[in-house]
Amino acid sequence: MLEILNEQHEVQDSPNAKSLKLHQGVIVFDKVSFAYEGESAVFSNLSFRIKPGEKVAFVGES
Repeated sequence: MLEILNEQHEVQDSPNAKSLKLHQGVIVFDKVSFAYEGESAVFSNLSFRIKPGEKVAFVGES
């Protein structure tokens, strides 16, 4: 696990990048569905809200 966490990311922030600070607003998924082309749905009608400061992770088979 530590090996994965210590891997260098392929995408790097710009040297002048500013931190994103969210103090208001929410991220809303409303009845979202997803499937790979020609495959059955990974999820269907998924709905949730993420408030500022909350951390969310999706975990499943790969």
